[in-house]
Order: sequence, then structure tokens, then C-alpha cells
Amino acid sequence: EYSIVDLETALRRMAERIGREHDVEMAYRLTGKPFAINLPATHEVMMVAREAVFNAILHGHAKLVEAELCYTDESLSLTIKDNGEGFDATEAFSEGHFGLRGMQERIHRFEGEFEIDSIPHQGTCVRMEIPRAAIE
Repeated sequence: EYSIVDLETALRRMAERIGREHDVEMAYRLTGKPFAINLPATHEVMMVAREAVFNAILHGHAKLVEAELCYTDESLSLTIKDNGEGFDATEAFSEGHFGLRGMQERIHRFEGEFEIDSIPHQGTCVRMEIPRAAIE
């Protein structure tokens, strides 16, 4: 579904398409020097990104969603922030919201870290970081 070097293109296209369909402003930024990522990792990162963006729009009613993809020598990270309604992230995890748990599991498969910061009425920030060695 995604070509090996094309995570950033896939993310940008997805963001643009969802933004258009839902009338939401999408901002996209790329930092660092991109490196090739294997297909399973590309797929999982895309699935998590999609879930995060849809959550922001459908549950958070966000009007602005910002995505930043960052490549370093050690890792790949993706941050998705929104200006939506936010929620109690601790409570959502303990209640076992499968979307959040599933996102976390996808990233943990690649020895990555996954975190959600959200404050009611102040938006949400989803961040994942995966070691480069696990996805090249």
C-alpha cells in the first residue's frame, strides 16, 4: 500500500484528504533527513497517524490538526497535536479504549514509545518515537 521511502508523502496526502473531507485545517511539517523505513513499520505508523487524526476530528471536534514527522540519526518520531476538546487520557487508557490501546501496541511492536497528553478543553498531543534500528 505504501512505498518504502514514502512515509512522509503518504502522511501528507492523508492529512490533506482528511482535512478537505472534514473541513479541518491540517498543518504538516517534516524535520531531519528522511531515511527509508520498512513496509511493516510504514504501515503501522500510518495506521496510528490515521487513528490520531480521526480521533482529533470526530471525538475532539478539532479545527486545527498539526502533524510533525521528525527523523534523527537514532529514531523516527511523529507528533500529532490538535486544538480540540481534549479528554482525560489516564481515564481513557484505564477504561480500555481500544483505539488508544491499539495505537500503543502498534508502536510497541517496534520497541517504540507512545504517549498521549490531553487536557479537557485544551486539545490533545499524540507522540510516538521508534528507534531507527527497529524499522530500517
